[in-house]
Amino acid sequence: MNHIEKMHHYIKLTSAEHSTADPYHITVGDLTALREISRTDLYGALCLAFEYGRAKGERRAAREREVRV
Repeated sequence: MNHIEKMHHYIKLTSAEHSTADPYHITVGDLTALREISRTDLYGALCLAFEYGRAKGERRAAREREVRV
């Protein structure tokens, strides 16, 4: 299994696959903005995408904790 396959496997194991109905997933607007940044700063765009995804994940987790209470 190569590294990309491992990444896809990890995503499936954590049930983090993309869904257009989930407001915490990346949007086309997000991707478009990241594409623009990547033209001058590829690594900065990748880091921003990761940090943004993590922030969205943490908000989703917080929201799920609120709903359970």
